Amino acid sequence: MAIWTECCAERAVLLTKDEDFIGIHSKAGDGPAVCWLRIGNSTTPHLLQWFGERLPLIIAAVGVGETLVEVR
Repeated sequence: MAIWTECCAERAVLLTKDEDFIGIHSKAGDGPAVCWLRIGNSTTPHLLQWFGERLPLIIAAVGVGETLVEVR
Protein backbone atom coordinates (compact mmCIF):
# COMPACT_ATOMS: atom_id res chain seq x y z
CA MET A 1 0.00 0.00 0.00
CA ALA A 2 2.99 2.33 0.34
CA ILE A 3 3.20 2.69 -3.44
CA TRP A 4 -0.53 3.46 -3.66
CA THR A 5 -0.29 6.03 -0.85
CA GLU A 6 2.73 7.72 -2.43
CA CYS A 7 1.03 7.93 -5.83
CA CYS A 8 -2.02 9.49 -4.17
CA ALA A 9 0.13 12.05 -2.34
CA GLU A 10 2.10 12.96 -5.46
CA ARG A 11 -0.89 12.80 -7.84
CA ALA A 12 1.19 10.38 -9.91
CA VAL A 13 0.06 7.74 -12.38
CA LEU A 14 0.81 4.26 -11.08
CA LEU A 15 2.47 2.13 -13.77
CA THR A 16 2.28 -1.56 -12.97
CA LYS A 17 2.43 -5.07 -14.33
CA ASP A 18 0.82 -6.27 -11.07
CA GLU A 19 -2.87 -7.17 -11.32
CA ASP A 20 -3.30 -6.59 -7.56
CA PHE A 21 -3.40 -2.83 -8.13
CA ILE A 22 -6.43 -3.26 -10.40
CA GLY A 23 -8.35 -4.73 -7.47
CA ILE A 24 -7.21 -1.93 -5.17
CA HIS A 25 -8.26 0.63 -7.78
CA SER A 26 -11.70 -0.98 -8.12
CA LYS A 27 -12.29 -0.98 -4.35
CA ALA A 28 -10.79 2.42 -3.56
CA GLY A 29 -13.25 4.59 -5.46
CA ASP A 30 -10.58 7.26 -5.81
CA GLY A 31 -6.83 7.40 -5.94
CA PRO A 32 -4.22 7.54 -8.63
CA ALA A 33 -4.77 6.65 -12.23
CA VAL A 34 -3.49 3.12 -12.81
CA CYS A 35 -1.78 2.08 -16.02
CA TRP A 36 -1.73 -1.72 -16.21
CA LEU A 37 1.08 -2.88 -18.45
CA ARG A 38 0.05 -6.23 -19.95
CA ILE A 39 3.37 -7.43 -21.28
CA GLY A 40 4.56 -10.52 -19.42
CA ASN A 41 8.25 -11.25 -18.93
CA SER A 42 10.61 -9.34 -21.19
CA THR A 43 14.08 -7.88 -21.27
CA THR A 44 14.53 -4.29 -20.19
CA PRO A 45 15.31 -3.08 -23.74
CA HIS A 46 12.20 -4.82 -25.09
CA LEU A 47 10.03 -3.40 -22.27
CA LEU A 48 11.33 0.12 -22.91
CA GLN A 49 10.67 -0.13 -26.64
CA TRP A 50 7.19 -1.59 -26.07
CA PHE A 51 6.35 1.09 -23.51
CA GLY A 52 7.73 3.93 -25.62
CA GLU A 53 5.53 2.94 -28.55
CA ARG A 54 2.46 3.08 -26.33
CA LEU A 55 3.30 6.14 -24.22
CA PRO A 56 1.40 8.66 -26.39
CA LEU A 57 -1.78 6.58 -26.03
CA ILE A 58 -1.29 6.33 -22.26
CA ILE A 59 -0.77 10.09 -21.94
CA ALA A 60 -3.85 10.77 -24.04
CA ALA A 61 -6.03 8.40 -22.00
CA VAL A 62 -4.93 9.83 -18.66
CA GLY A 63 -5.22 13.35 -20.08
CA VAL A 64 -8.93 12.91 -20.76
CA GLY A 65 -9.55 11.55 -17.29
CA GLU A 66 -9.24 7.78 -17.65
CA THR A 67 -8.33 6.34 -14.26
CA LEU A 68 -7.65 2.78 -15.40
CA VAL A 69 -5.69 2.25 -18.59
CA GLU A 70 -5.01 -1.32 -19.72
CA VAL A 71 -2.08 -1.39 -22.12
CA ARG A 72 -1.52 -4.39 -24.39
